Amino acid sequence: MDEEIENEFVNDKKNTEEILHAPKIILSSFSTDKEFLKENDEFTLFLSMYNSDYENTIYNLKVSVEALGNPGVFISDGNTNVYYISEIYPQNYAEINSYFKVMPNVNEGSYPVKIRMEYDDYLGNSYREIQNISLGVFNKSNLKISKVDIKDKAYVGENLEVKFSVINDKKSPLEDINIKISGDNFKIKSNKFHIENLKENEKKDIVFLITPEKKGSLNGNIKINFSDYTGENHEKKLSFKTDVNKKYVEVDSNGNATNLKTGKLIENEYKNKEDIGLNFLFAFIFLLLLSLFIIKFIFKKTKKKN
Repeated sequence: MDEEIENEFVNDKKNTEEILHAPKIILSSFSTDKEFLKENDEFTLFLSMYNSDYENTIYNLKVSVEALGNPGVFISDGNTNVYYISEIYPQNYAEINSYFKVMPNVNEGSYPVKIRMEYDDYLGNSYREIQNISLGVFNKSNLKISKVDIKDKAYVGENLEVKFSVINDKKSPLEDINIKISGDNFKIKSNKFHIENLKENEKKDIVFLITPEKKGSLNGNIKINFSDYTGENHEKKLSFKTDVNKKYVEVDSNGNATNLKTGKLIENEYKNKEDIGLNFLFAFIFLLLLSLFIIKFIFKKTKKKN
């Protein structure tokens, strides 16, 4: 909370009798029962008034507490915001409690509250003291999380990426963000990710690498825990799923494709098939030529006989 930003003192004399020194009241301190005020919070404002005079008593003190500035930031949460104290002796204190509520959808910032104190001295002279204080309102933290990006189909033993993003769309940083992934039908080397600090409007892309274990459904959960700058803890959850199939072809780093059923390189399989086809073609051509030769031979022999 900020220090006082305005101070006004007025002395309205009603009695012509001289008073050696006018009593003066000051707002010595103020605080709230919540360290940080956020939208929809109900809170108590504690005010302490001090009679700074060393001789004269203050009488008929009337204290009015009024929210200023943007209307609707603080609304009264009690029966009244006007309080009466019969007297405060020299160099003594008096305390009052005022009750408010922070309205929803309030922008983060500091908002003034006016403290108006009216009182009399022992001769009936009236005085007025006005002091303004500021109360800070902070927005609730909101970590936005994108939709999980994962392939619709996966294969047993083949690495699969689980991707998503986290975005801090508030004006205050988020701290100590811990992300953990769990589920069934997959293995993972590291299932945790830590972000120490996420500044305002900052985005962080997260990628987990998982390996499906068997054919069927793959299901996973992501849990995100984090703290805002007020120290409050938050938790959010995500889920994902995909279908896993058996893999029949595997490609190594050199680009060679292997048929996992036969254990042979697909190129060699194709080559063997091509060899068989060529051999069959050569055999067909050979038989065709042989047949033509035989027919020609028979034809010549028949012609000689005639």
